[in-house]
Amino acid sequence: MQGFRKETAEQRGEEGSRERVSDGREELIAILNRFPELIAGYDGDEEKTYIRSIKQSGGGLQHSELRIAPVTDRRSRTIGHTLIVRDISQLKQTEDALVSAHTKLSILSEITQHDIKNHLGVIRGYAGLLVDITPEGSDERVYTERIISASEMIEEQIAIARDYQSLGVKAPVWQGVETVARQSARIVRFNNICLSIDLGRLEVYADPLFGKVFYTLFENAVRHGGGVTSIRIGFTPTGESGILWIEDDGKGVDPNLKGKIFSRSVGKNTGLGLFLIREILAITGIAIRETGEAGKGARFEIVVPAGSYRYGDAGAEQ
Repeated sequence: MQGFRKETAEQRGEEGSRERVSDGREELIAILNRFPELIAGYDGDEEKTYIRSIKQSGGGLQHSELRIAPVTDRRSRTIGHTLIVRDISQLKQTEDALVSAHTKLSILSEITQHDIKNHLGVIRGYAGLLVDITPEGSDERVYTERIISASEMIEEQIAIARDYQSLGVKAPVWQGVETVARQSARIVRFNNICLSIDLGRLEVYADPLFGKVFYTLFENAVRHGGGVTSIRIGFTPTGESGILWIEDDGKGVDPNLKGKIFSRSVGKNTGLGLFLIREILAITGIAIRETGEAGKGARFEIVVPAGSYRYGDAGAEQ
């Protein structure tokens, strides 16, 4: 294989080293044969890592990691390569056990959430009947409406728990930002709010739940914006990062809450929406802040580090 070099016995001036060099080469070939993708595709110019699982004679799997990197001289010429091979079988077994445990917990959680939602439907159904037969303004009517409101709040919390349960489970992907934003904008259209997006072919490397970020910000504008009539979305490169901004023309954020709105249990309803989107973005090192002015509208700035945004083809990977 090109790019690998072993010193000969003559070069080292050690007559007795021929056998050791020969053995070393045989061992190297044996190692490389475990990684056919390395032999087929490595060009020798950069560091790469390969993972390989090999079935053992006893039926189990041995998991190995090979890391290869070029060695250069003072003129940056490649004069050899370093190979590091380590057995990661125990690490892989632990990883598999964690995945299995997470899968089982997810199944249990989904079953529990489904059963709770069914019971909530029953509660809302009977409570709705009680509302129809109790006098308006009576204590009974007030209590029944509170029951309905509480059941709706529980259902929202279940939805948030389901989203958080999925956070980080799937690998991040490049996503067309305008496509994702428009797919999440149904609540905006239903409330006759003008949506203006100027992003071109901007793509962001983010968790698959990235669309939840836009949906939550749109929902906040509708619920708490105070008469929002328009929402604008744009992007501004700033050297080492880029700012993806979403702003509206509502009443803005209470100055007393500005530094707290992304904390858990702050705000109206569940108090988890903005906290969740901060966590979604943090998966790929993206930050979010609110920089609007009270009385003039809210402005959320999503700070995307260099390397996590690009301009590509429309219809990015979803």
